[in-house]
Amino acid sequence: MKHFLPIVFLSMVLFSCQQNNRYTISGTMADSLETTIYLQQRVDGAFVNVDSALLVKGSFKMNGQAASVDEYYLSKGERDKKLFFLENAKIKVVSDTTLISKANITGGKVQNLFNTYEDAYKLRYDSMLSVYYKARDEQDSEIQKALEKQADSLYESIGEYQEAFMLENASSPVAVHLLTRIQYGRDANELNELFTKLDTTLAYMASYKFLEDRINALRKVAIGATAPDFTQNDPDGNPITFSDVYQAHELTLVDFWASWCGPCRVENPNVVAAYHQFKDKGFTVFGVSLDSDRDRWLKAIADDQLQWQHVSDLRGWDNQFSKAYAVNSIPANFLVNREGIIIATGLREEALLQKLAELLK
Repeated sequence: MKHFLPIVFLSMVLFSCQQNNRYTISGTMADSLETTIYLQQRVDGAFVNVDSALLVKGSFKMNGQAASVDEYYLSKGERDKKLFFLENAKIKVVSDTTLISKANITGGKVQNLFNTYEDAYKLRYDSMLSVYYKARDEQDSEIQKALEKQADSLYESIGEYQEAFMLENASSPVAVHLLTRIQYGRDANELNELFTKLDTTLAYMASYKFLEDRINALRKVAIGATAPDFTQNDPDGNPITFSDVYQAHELTLVDFWASWCGPCRVENPNVVAAYHQFKDKGFTVFGVSLDSDRDRWLKAIADDQLQWQHVSDLRGWDNQFSKAYAVNSIPANFLVNREGIIIATGLREEALLQKLAELLK
């Protein structure tokens, strides 16, 4: 009998440890329909089902074991997903709507840290939008300009907050996620500088590997690199090879854009001005469109008076040669000399004119 209590006690301890090494996801939603909730992870850009549970009378539950803390999604449909951090803890999911994307997810140290970030980010973002909308509706041009300047300042402060939060929590999976959010528009050196601040124990994360691959891709199209060559069809279906274009000009701006891209259409007049000012000095533009609708693409070329060569495979973001240039946001451009060497990138507004004036004086 005296050996019985220690054995029982040991069994209770082992059971408790096993329980703590598992996760429980308990969810409630304002949805009376019976449907399936999926636990998913993103692998190579595709959502892969890991587990599922039936939503019955507005409730669902999942149990399992997480080998490590990582980014996962709860999904109630192709367009209804909610990102969260899965770890071995009691996780609570509450949605006051029929959408899982509107759910509040709590439980686990990493998820709670992510919630702290999201709450502060939302306050900043809503404040910026409020000023932006106020500027848009303002009739007085001077007041409008002042408000737009204020909105721009708030937008910059959001980026500063995101970077600061990432650096302060560099050993957390949240930091890896944040760097994937703020990597847009950064060159290889800028991104690598932030990437090296991440704790290497996070290398198991898919997002960590994505950032490594992103840096390597950016290095291939950095200043001084040879511009990747490609062939795509022009609006008439004729194949045009990029090297044939840049070898015939002193400088060629390969310009990635799309008819549906608002910032691209705003930037187009600046590119048009540069083209007309320097085309007689050996400068040209080579437009690569990320459109999928041929008619919209051609209409935008005509409407914006883009009088240079254009190509597209009409595959949208799946454009193969925008991928070769590691383009993940547009407008994006690369200035290439006659030898096919990239000599500048990301030239916008006055910067484009200044660079061309410097090189073609």
